[in-house]
Amino acid sequence: MRAFAYAICWKDWAYYASSASSVANVMHALIWALMLALQADGRVRYFELGAAAVAESTAKERGIAFFKSGFGGSTWP
Repeated sequence: MRAFAYAICWKDWAYYASSASSVANVMHALIWALMLALQADGRVRYFELGAAAVAESTAKERGIAFFKSGFGGSTWP
């Protein structure tokens, strides 16, 4: 195994829990594969990846928020 990602599922929610890789630059694809697997399962309606970026966010946090925005959804107050 070179990489893993897992989510904790509860009711119709899946919460991103952890991931790691010994190969560079595969984490976005790995998380995408996790999301597709959860969608294919048919029991998960929502995927929680983390908080959205705010004005004080770092460049890395803004990049992560941009990545997440590609999956749709909206920020909850």
